[in-house]
Amino acid sequence: MAASFALPVIPGGTGVPPVSVLRPSEAPKFGRERAGAVRAGFHRLVMDDLRSAYLSDERPWVVGFSGGKDSTCLMQLVYYMLARIPAGQRFKPVYVLASDTRVEAPSISRRIRKELTLLSAAAERDDLPLTAHLVFPKLNDTFWVNLVGQGYAPRGLHAGAAGRLNRLARRLRGLDR
Repeated sequence: MAASFALPVIPGGTGVPPVSVLRPSEAPKFGRERAGAVRAGFHRLVMDDLRSAYLSDERPWVVGFSGGKDSTCLMQLVYYMLARIPAGQRFKPVYVLASDTRVEAPSISRRIRKELTLLSAAAERDDLPLTAHLVFPKLNDTFWVNLVGQGYAPRGLHAGAAGRLNRLARRLRGLDR
């Protein structure tokens, strides 16, 4: 199960719990051996790099968030880094973007919306310059309209059904009246 953004209360932007990150191994190990051990302090090096990048210029940050383990880890590191910067130095906005492509299962879409809501609430609570946004494609740019509208029906679909789906896609696009 993926991590959640039920972030701890950070009084005054301090007291952030340490984040453990696995050390990259020279060669992946399988079976009973572990792929890597937790390296103490590695997360601090990553957060120091993020902090110096954040403070280095005035350009806003845009962080992509998919809800997967990699983007969740990155988002937590960015969040903790922002929380450790004094309020007077948090001048740069951070925009978190998640995309609902309309292909995901409903449970995945609901989970991503929940994560963004929790993230926004935590950022507001801790007075961080971070906002979360969910973006959607226009109807004509969705996967299904393009798939069906271009005539790429799935294999095994009855010819009559494929024709009906193509006509439906043209109507949705406004090409057929």
